[in-house]
Amino acid sequence: SPEAAAAEVAAAEALYQSTAPLEGFVKFRKVVLVNADYLLALSAKGKAVPACQELPEEAKYEGPMGEDEVVVLAISYCWASKAHPDPDGKILKEICEFIKYLEASRHYKDWNDKVNGIKNKKIVVFLDYMSLPQKSAKAGTTFLDMHRFNVGLLECVNVLYASKCTMTLICSDSDKHSLEPRTSYRKSGWTMFEMFISMMVKHSDMVIDLPRALEWIREK
Repeated sequence: SPEAAAAEVAAAEALYQSTAPLEGFVKFRKVVLVNADYLLALSAKGKAVPACQELPEEAKYEGPMGEDEVVVLAISYCWASKAHPDPDGKILKEICEFIKYLEASRHYKDWNDKVNGIKNKKIVVFLDYMSLPQKSAKAGTTFLDMHRFNVGLLECVNVLYASKCTMTLICSDSDKHSLEPRTSYRKSGWTMFEMFISMMVKHSDMVIDLPRALEWIREK
């Protein structure tokens, strides 16, 4: 019926064009969003990202999720190995280079004196290995960990990539860091799914091809 169709449209708009679902993800700990400051410090020390269960509490963001309060970076990339996505920290280093640019250009003004940077928003990151419980965690995996992984995968991941309220970082050449034979980014079903759903709702300015962005940043 027209009423049912209208209700379905309204539900979809609420899911992908509102920060309310993101608020719920954080409030009920369905996924972990990681403070960018933690990642910058980790990269500076040359350390690899830890599994979700091993994240220190200070690394986890648990604040408000309004569009005027946070910038959510959803990272789409290829794992370097089956055991760990980025054991040498090379992908993290590139992500952090982009984060540093966002930090440095917070109050950037265009020719019309309009601020186009992220202003005072806090940068938080969704990166699967740190944001969802992992089997490779040193402490092992509990039944609750498995439940949280399934909830995060089924309820949250598609929204985090597709929402117009998040920015997707496409690490399209991340397969160059592979330590074993791996499918390239553009031939992997999972990464292509992340890229395509990111392009369905949000503005193109919120889908960033990381290699191209870094090339532009380095030339400035």
